[in-house]
Amino acid sequence: MFLDERLLKDIEHRQNSILNSCFMYFNNVYRKVFYWSRPSGKRLIVGIMITEKCNLNCIYCYQKFKTNKRISFGKAQEIISYVLNTNSIWTDVEFRLLGGEPFVESELVKNIIDWTFQKRWKKQCRFKITTNGTLFDAEKKKWIKQHRKRINLILSLDGQPNVHNKNRTDSFHNIDTAFFKDVWPDEAVKMTVGKESINELFNSFSYITKNTGLNVSFSLAGGQEWSESDLRVFKNEQEKLMTFYTQCKLKLPPIYNINFIRILDPKDSTRQCGVGKNVVAYDTEGNHYPCYLFLPNVIKNKNFPKIVDLSNDDFLKDKYCEVCILKNICPTCYAFNFVERGQSNKRDHSFCIFYKEIIKCAARIKMYRYSKRFFFTETELKEIKAILYLNKYID
Repeated sequence: MFLDERLLKDIEHRQNSILNSCFMYFNNVYRKVFYWSRPSGKRLIVGIMITEKCNLNCIYCYQKFKTNKRISFGKAQEIISYVLNTNSIWTDVEFRLLGGEPFVESELVKNIIDWTFQKRWKKQCRFKITTNGTLFDAEKKKWIKQHRKRINLILSLDGQPNVHNKNRTDSFHNIDTAFFKDVWPDEAVKMTVGKESINELFNSFSYITKNTGLNVSFSLAGGQEWSESDLRVFKNEQEKLMTFYTQCKLKLPPIYNINFIRILDPKDSTRQCGVGKNVVAYDTEGNHYPCYLFLPNVIKNKNFPKIVDLSNDDFLKDKYCEVCILKNICPTCYAFNFVERGQSNKRDHSFCIFYKEIIKCAARIKMYRYSKRFFFTETELKEIKAILYLNKYID
């Protein structure tokens, strides 16, 4: 058991209170009237490789086969027209413009987005772009602000200047974090944590939140050999982050905003992403792939799995994980699995102990926040039940 007993008693008391029963009744009535009658949309995620070029040389970059290729404006138009005009189950589309660094070809990015929103389409769409944030002059910023409701920029930022510069080619001073905070205040920046920076994880979190006002989500760099000493450091950093998120009201970043309810249904799919289903990616020549991590600049000419195979949940199951209580909430990347181990279903089991610490940290943060609440929705009660179940079986 990893949860504090006093915390559990506080939550149990609130769960069984008359106030919570009243709230549950009125909340269910409200949902029936205002939410349950609404049709749910189906989103398709389409990656388009704008350019394989990048102005940085990050130490953990997974794109090992970059070239100087760029997509033509005509080919991008062709892809977008095909996706948005084809009859399908998808009601809206999220186009992800990819690099390299997409803004190496900023004029092309601008032309693609301007052209798209000059047209009428069968489906709704918007654009998402991950960027290193180093190539924005005043003119580009002005254009981006004008399109802030149509595009979303995700900033890659690895922490305080010394950490970021070590990872990402001395580029911190070229990033205007205030611009990202102004345009997308609720968006979390992406932080990649490697062996060299794992001991600075909390300091990097703290620096970004205090000095930029931005929230942070981190991921562990793939393809690295993690040791027992790394795990000890990571546990200590997770303790600091747990304290940080229990003392503030910041929205939880994706890595901690785990859907714990999934562990209550052992038959629930262990699938962690939409590869083979609602995800597709196009390279600079217009060829399509299961996702952007199967593109040639990542895996070159390897015979990657067929989309029809990746659409099969059983094809993606790792037998090693079948008896694990965390299997439905433990993240993995099927493309990285293929690149690093030759099989999309074969996870990196050296990550297991690290993800276990992340899951425990997320559970403790959520339960602490629940302990300060006086009532819960039906979904929140299910999540509390799931975390209590989890608490019995892992330490």
